[in-house]
Amino acid sequence: MRSILTLSLAFLLATFEASGTGNTPVPLRELRNAPITLAVQDRSLSLSATLWRDFMPSMPPSRDGKPLIAIFKVATAGGKSFPAGVRVDRAWVFFGEQLWEPSQLEEQDAAEPSYRNKSGAYANRAESPVFNLVARGGPKWRPGVEVDVVVQLIDKDGQHYLLRTAKQGIGKVN
Repeated sequence: MRSILTLSLAFLLATFEASGTGNTPVPLRELRNAPITLAVQDRSLSLSATLWRDFMPSMPPSRDGKPLIAIFKVATAGGKSFPAGVRVDRAWVFFGEQLWEPSQLEEQDAAEPSYRNKSGAYANRAESPVFNLVARGGPKWRPGVEVDVVVQLIDKDGQHYLLRTAKQGIGKVN
C-alpha cells in the first residue's frame, strides 16, 4: 500500500503543470530543465534573483515576518541593450517540491527604480542591459534556504523562452 502511495505521489509531481496565473500550463519537467543561458536576437541572456523576507517591526505586528519578495534580473552579456520587444511575462520559484508562481510582476528599471514610461507605469528603459521585475506576496519560506527560479520571456512575435537560475538564497531583513 505504501509503495502505491509513493508511486502515486511521484506520478502527480512529475505530471504537475504550473499554471497559477491562468496562462497556458507549463510542464514542471520543462521548468526544471530550462537553460541557464539563452540566446535571443543575438544576445546572450542570464537570470539572477534577489529574494528576501522582511522581519522589521511593523504595524500591525507580524511575528512570523512578511511574505517573500523577489527581484528577477535578466541581463545581457557584455552590457548590450536588452533585446527589443522581449518581455518577461511569468516567473516561478521552487523550494524543493513547493512552487510559487507570482500573480503579478512589476517592471522596475535596474538603474533608476522610480523610472516611469510615457504612460506613467514603472518600466525598464529600452537601452538597459537588464530587464528587472519585482514580485511580492510570496510564501513564508524561511531565510537561509536556497531556491531555483525560472522566468518565461516572450518576444514581439509571441515566441516563448524559459530561463533558469539555481540555488538562490533567501535573505532576511530585521
